[in-house]
Amino acid sequence: MTTEVQAAANAPQSARSIPLSLFAFAIFYGGMVCIAGVLGNKQVALGPLAVEAGIFAFLLLVVTSSSVAELHGRETANRLVLIGFIPLLVSLALSIIVLAVPASPDMAPDRLDAFNTIMGGTPRIWLGGILAYGISTFLNVTIFSRLKAREGPSSCGSARDCERA
Repeated sequence: MTTEVQAAANAPQSARSIPLSLFAFAIFYGGMVCIAGVLGNKQVALGPLAVEAGIFAFLLLVVTSSSVAELHGRETANRLVLIGFIPLLVSLALSIIVLAVPASPDMAPDRLDAFNTIMGGTPRIWLGGILAYGISTFLNVTIFSRLKAREGPSSCGSARDCERA
């Protein structure tokens, strides 16, 4: 098994491999998509405004998709947004399943009540979040790309040059 791993590590990179920065952005992006729905259960005060805490994860999604658009192009960023629906939908389905499965009789009733209170609203939040996620992130990538097109090419010259920098 070790020789297979070593052989894979020493093998030349194929044309289909993705850049390390895109891989890291994709992992981070999937995590933020999932945690946004959970954080949405808490309302926080931002000065006079009361907002759902999931907004912080969504702001990181905006920054991440903008970064991907800058480094890897609009098509790649839009593909990342589409792929982001997968962990969102899987997390939603898993939450619904977990809420439907009976709790262990050994679970403390106060813990079960707390879990049901917090997680009971999560599927509703995620269902609403699917629409908001899709519209906002596609819109962000589109606006960012149009602004970038007006500005001209980046100082790196190309995404490959930026990746090397």
